[in-house]
Amino acid sequence: MKDVLRGRLVRLAEAQEGDADYFQQHQWAGAFARSSEWDLAKVRSHDFFVKMMANNEPDRMMLFVRKLSDDSPVGWVELDEIQLKNQVGEVGIGIVDPAERGHGYGTDAINCMLAYAFFEMGLYKVRLGVNSNNAAAVHTYERVGFKREVVNREGLYQDGKWFDQYEYGIMGSAWMADHQDWPEF
Repeated sequence: MKDVLRGRLVRLAEAQEGDADYFQQHQWAGAFARSSEWDLAKVRSHDFFVKMMANNEPDRMMLFVRKLSDDSPVGWVELDEIQLKNQVGEVGIGIVDPAERGHGYGTDAINCMLAYAFFEMGLYKVRLGVNSNNAAAVHTYERVGFKREVVNREGLYQDGKWFDQYEYGIMGSAWMADHQDWPEF
């Protein structure tokens, strides 16, 4: 059977030695933190990233995005707020180093996580949230097949302006129909 955690460009894996240092060093690189939907009011410590990577919460699974070419980390992807009864979860992703963005790693990682969510976990739907001023993320999510379901008008205040926040969803059946060959089932 296909390893759903391995895509065309990346693999999803558990945390490794040095990953907390990598994320701590890159947390403010290239407006990564500012593009997040979270309210990030402080610099995160090394201990914060160690705890985050421990994966101790029962309704959350975080994996690290590693390039197939050299196994170096480029970001993380998580499935959070997993509700097995309702067969839903929420995906989040971050490609933290600006030099690694725009190469398809994020798209590949999202598809890996969706393959895991739909094929392995049997989820029916996966959701996500994104700020409207994060055009690259919006483009990626729509390209993967997510559909905008909710607009929180002017839910984000940044740089003296108000921006909308979007909630997207994708049904397992729609993703599987569009990705029957992903990457080689």
